[in-house]
Amino acid sequence: MLKKLLFLLLIFCLPVLVQANPDSLFAQANATYSAGKFKEARVLYESIISSGFESSELYLNLGNTCFRLKEFGWARLYYEKSRHIDPLNPDSFSNLELVRSYSPDKITVLPQTSVKLAFLSGLAFFKTWPFIAFLILISVSTLFIVFKWIENRFEGWKKYAFVTLLVFTLAIQVLAGIWVYLEKTTLTGVIVSNVAEARSEPVESGATLFSLHMGTLVFIENDYEGWLFVRLENGNTGWVPSKLIGRVN
Repeated sequence: MLKKLLFLLLIFCLPVLVQANPDSLFAQANATYSAGKFKEARVLYESIISSGFESSELYLNLGNTCFRLKEFGWARLYYEKSRHIDPLNPDSFSNLELVRSYSPDKITVLPQTSVKLAFLSGLAFFKTWPFIAFLILISVSTLFIVFKWIENRFEGWKKYAFVTLLVFTLAIQVLAGIWVYLEKTTLTGVIVSNVAEARSEPVESGATLFSLHMGTLVFIENDYEGWLFVRLENGNTGWVPSKLIGRVN
């Protein structure tokens, strides 16, 4: 009984503690996780998030906690959130690969054209540190050359080299912008209930099209009065109650 009272007291006091020192509470949550008290650690992590603090590492640790509790749907949701905040976090990718294997839904991705695959592969390169370093270097170099051109107009081959470098830099910037746009505008979610029925209409009486299970990733295309119209990686679509889906973004 005493443990329950202390646990309830902790929950009610957490908002004040988080506002006072979120870093300290994060360290406490990590220590609680290391001690094997996963339920208590989850409460601590979620309290930090509910108070308005987010980070890739915070969601990653919360995902690990849910994984330890065998709540694989929630684990994948938080891993996806971690990856969404920091696409370069290697732990998010490795843990996502692991938790996907626990999902009973094995969805075959639709075949894509070679042109689309090449385009997506090119955009994936923007997530790497070498590209980011290259983008910074070439942008700084271009700015330096622009200033030099303003001071002393280039002539001959220098002029053509300057124009080529400027066009190349702008093209890279545009492609990077496309990637950022696609990442931010593609809404995704994860099934967090044991079973979710996808229906033909956003009502309980709608015909059941297929069933989804905990941990399945869905793309959110529309919402209507407590229902989300989702698309799977294989192209199947249907309406699912929003309460059964955890939103990644």
